[in-house]
Amino acid sequence: MLHRLLACPLRLLLPLVTTGLMTACASTPQPPAAEPEAYLDRQAARVSTEGTALLGDGCVISDKPGRDDAVIRDVSIRIGEAAADGLRRVLEDAGATPQQIRQPGFCAGAEAIDPDRRIRVSETERKSVRRQRVSDTFLAPDNPDRVLAEYRLMDSVKRTALSDTRREYGARPLALDTADLALLRSSYDSPLIWVYRVFGVAVDERAAARARYSQRSSFDRFAIQPDGVSESGEILNQDEEDSYGYVVALVDLSDGDMLWYKRSTENDGDPRQPERFYQSWAQRAMRPFYPRP
Repeated sequence: MLHRLLACPLRLLLPLVTTGLMTACASTPQPPAAEPEAYLDRQAARVSTEGTALLGDGCVISDKPGRDDAVIRDVSIRIGEAAADGLRRVLEDAGATPQQIRQPGFCAGAEAIDPDRRIRVSETERKSVRRQRVSDTFLAPDNPDRVLAEYRLMDSVKRTALSDTRREYGARPLALDTADLALLRSSYDSPLIWVYRVFGVAVDERAAARARYSQRSSFDRFAIQPDGVSESGEILNQDEEDSYGYVVALVDLSDGDMLWYKRSTENDGDPRQPERFYQSWAQRAMRPFYPRP
């Protein structure tokens, strides 16, 4: 009730407060919530009839206390591949094998999606960090316009899912422009596409140990931040724990709506291990959409 009252104009709220009537504003009617199982049955039927594609990536950030964070290239690619493999197996078992599978890059949306923007990237966790362009994270640079549209789609899915506060089932519009939608529709055989993002923070234990005994100024940035991956989608510095999160969503490219999603954040565990994102993870990530009862 409170969220409906907060949506009312103040001039309409005053009579409610003075009379004690707890009724919602007539000017902001709430749509009826979809029955969860019936809604999922309809979406699963569409998937079965129209087919789908699978698109996503992985991103692991190296957290070094007292230093700027950096993307770890090799681990990010491996966990993205592992997640795709796990999701593919779950979809195959459900009789909904994706027609296309694409992993266009890694760490889409870790920085503003500008192909010339420079970000900190390390080939492996132990190699030196270099500042590289966002376009250097593309794994298939043959069609950069399509890859940028895919990056923007993945970023919008993650941010929308992580910030969503509605509890009822139903479509959520994504912030995508018409040009991106048109390009994506022409690139995939079906308007329905599964989008996944797996992301995490890998704490550099040696740097953490050094920070623990160093001066306060080198420890502040590391210690005062909350752990894990925030609900707003930001990958945060931690105390001394690795963590990971994920988003899996079904998107309709015909209108840019996110039809269903599953999110999980602030999970303890080492995101460097690709096996974490194989089939057992994918089975959890796809429930309750699959398996259908």
